Amino acid sequence: MPIFKRSLFIAVIALSITGCTKQGENPTLATFNGGEIDQNSYITHYLYSTIYKPDVMPTEENLIKIVTDKALEKMTIKAAHDNGFENDTTYQKACIHSERKVLYQNYVQQYMITKVITDSLLLKFYNEINTQYRLRYIMRPFEDDATASFLKLQEDSINFVYRQLRAGKNFEDMAKKYSQEVNSKDKGGNLGFVVGESIGDETLRTVMDTLTQFTYSKPFKGYSGFYIAYKGEERQVTAPPFEEVKPKIWETIFRTRRHQIQELVDTQFDKLIKKYNYKVDQNLRSQIRLKAGGSRKENASEILNFKALNAVDQKKSVARYDGGEIIIFELFENSKKAPQNMGEFDEMLSAVAKRHLYTLEAKSIGFDQVDEIKQQLTDMRESIMKSVYYQQKVRDRAAAITDSVATALMMEKKPLSKQQQQKKYFDTEKEIRAEFEQQLKEQYRFTLLESNFSQALTEAERRKEIQNTERANQK
Repeated sequence: MPIFKRSLFIAVIALSITGCTKQGENPTLATFNGGEIDQNSYITHYLYSTIYKPDVMPTEENLIKIVTDKALEKMTIKAAHDNGFENDTTYQKACIHSERKVLYQNYVQQYMITKVITDSLLLKFYNEINTQYRLRYIMRPFEDDATASFLKLQEDSINFVYRQLRAGKNFEDMAKKYSQEVNSKDKGGNLGFVVGESIGDETLRTVMDTLTQFTYSKPFKGYSGFYIAYKGEERQVTAPPFEEVKPKIWETIFRTRRHQIQELVDTQFDKLIKKYNYKVDQNLRSQIRLKAGGSRKENASEILNFKALNAVDQKKSVARYDGGEIIIFELFENSKKAPQNMGEFDEMLSAVAKRHLYTLEAKSIGFDQVDEIKQQLTDMRESIMKSVYYQQKVRDRAAAITDSVATALMMEKKPLSKQQQQKKYFDTEKEIRAEFEQQLKEQYRFTLLESNFSQALTEAERRKEIQNTERANQK
């Protein structure tokens, strides 16, 4: 055999062996036209779904269910694509809305949160864990929009308490009587042992750093109130390794530094308002308020009936900017968080505007083209496509059939109760779903590869035992 032919033959053999090895390590458990479900996909899902269920071991039954469900998800998406569902208006609107959320959240994480929660801050927090002090305080809170008279009232109150302490009154008694911080008031102002960097209010944190043990501070103004702080006893603790507690430290700092992060977000938003010429239609805003039952003189806290707004009203643009607009409907999409007064209306409008403008800014710098973000957006679109397609093919049909049956029985003077209608709907949805899934399996030739189940179950059991051991050690 010529040398070059022998080399080519050896290369082909090597590639074949490599391919078989890869398939052997991660065998395919199910196939369908245009896709497959492999062992890694099954095990990842199985471990995630049973992380708090140590006794649920892998079985052929739950393997088949997981693999089949994952295949059905992919086949639903494929069917939607094959039927040109990208052009569905409901799908498109949902994608635009969710895209803004994804880009806004990731932009804030990348350019705002990381400025506040730095690696050096995480390490500083960790280094302070060993020595902790008990913190007590007396607090007289105020809101950002508090009036000057209310601020003076709270400041006078904290100064009065300070004079009482100077006269010999007990700190805990004064906290129980005069503090307005609901979580610590009845405990004599006791917040427990704290790490300095876990205190979100920078002024309070500085005061605690400078106080000597068993002394209280002079009254001072913090981020959200007037305080008198007391530094109590010390305790020493042994901290676990840094990497082990790093996620919890991050969560603690994120919770206590929210106001700093929000300040960065708001400052950047003010710049984006100018950059993209964002403007609220004040005339329309006034019309909305009056139509919702508002008084002639605006009161931000006056309860309004926004349900009085009709479909035409909700399609109007309440704000515009270069390249887009915000329609009133967007402020009421989440019924649980829908505004009840003009103060909440303005807050919701600001929140929606942030998503709009930050999305524009993110795209202007190519942030949406970053690999990780692109993958998130792809996953988001597929999830929406699957959900909306299923809604139309199954749930909407089930609802239509249920309504038809209920109407017919009503005509016969045999009305269904609310519970009976719900049962009829769920039973109908179950039947239509079974038909829908069977059609997908047949259309895309879904096949389970049972010969690979044994290997997958063995590996899943091995990984489950590791998961159980790791969780037991964490406790």
